[in-house]
Amino acid sequence: MKALIWDVDGRLKAVERELPALGKDDALVRVEVVGICGSDITIKGGHHPRAKAPLILGHEFCGTIEVLPASGLAGYGIGDRVVIEPLVACGHCAPCRNGFEHVCETLKLLGVETDGGFAGFARVPKKCLHKLPESISFEEGAILEPFAVGVHSVNAAGMKPADTVVIFGAGPIGLMIGLASRAAGHEPLVIFEVNEYRRGLAESLGFRTADSGKVDVVAKSMELTGGKGFDIVFDAAGVPPVGELLLSVAAIKGKVMMTALYKKPCSILFRDLSYREQEIHGLRIYARGDFDQAIGLVAEGTIDLKPLISGVFPFADVMEAFAAAETGKEVCKIVVTIRESQ
Repeated sequence: MKALIWDVDGRLKAVERELPALGKDDALVRVEVVGICGSDITIKGGHHPRAKAPLILGHEFCGTIEVLPASGLAGYGIGDRVVIEPLVACGHCAPCRNGFEHVCETLKLLGVETDGGFAGFARVPKKCLHKLPESISFEEGAILEPFAVGVHSVNAAGMKPADTVVIFGAGPIGLMIGLASRAAGHEPLVIFEVNEYRRGLAESLGFRTADSGKVDVVAKSMELTGGKGFDIVFDAAGVPPVGELLLSVAAIKGKVMMTALYKKPCSILFRDLSYREQEIHGLRIYARGDFDQAIGLVAEGTIDLKPLISGVFPFADVMEAFAAAETGKEVCKIVVTIRESQ
């Protein structure tokens, strides 16, 4: 089968690989479509702390079940459309025993610590499989994984009916948080974003935006909230200039939800956190149930992910797909079709 690997020399290569061997609880999934994530680009650049070469990339993917073990997998059959939740937890550490597999002490992800979906076929443990409803295209299915991140962020915020919401960053995750927040009945009052293309995309989805590079972010926040600040602040930007503003735009007793992962140190005056009894809430991926909720919101038509797909590339043009994703300027989500290219 064809596969895209990040090799030991630090380069992406399209290669031929043998079909993966299956364990007793694994399915062989014929991959249909894969999404390119920022973490794939981080791996490609050699900056991911956990990825080890050689590695088949891709943790955002969907497909159809091609082979099952001789004993079968309860609830699944050959030909089933499936989307992959790529988390592989140990199942026995303290977080896992308490139902928090997403913060497992030894958490692994398909496509990060072990081979993923940028291939004709992928070995997928049963616990990573979800049925993909017929109402969801494979292209949308490939970006359900990042949408589950947005759903988790909103669920973790525990928003009350009157809470006001702001989002920093109109990249894929910021927009997905916005869509999930809207579905939960909390329309963001504004999304701050410096990139003109991303602001335009957010506005096409009906969100109000502001250019955080040109406006006084704190003044604008006070204007929109009658001087009290936002009850819920979502950080989907993950850059120090934003991090240094988060507590200033949050209300007394406000929550700052840290969806983004910071790659550089950020200066925060924690005195303000104490004086105003604010909360900073760390977030990682998605918790139990968030993935099914994400599938349901798209399947029932509450959320339309198609406008977030900026480009669909065949596997033959996968290098061009990565180049497009790496620009980051006029793209949201790039997906690659696999099956038709094999």
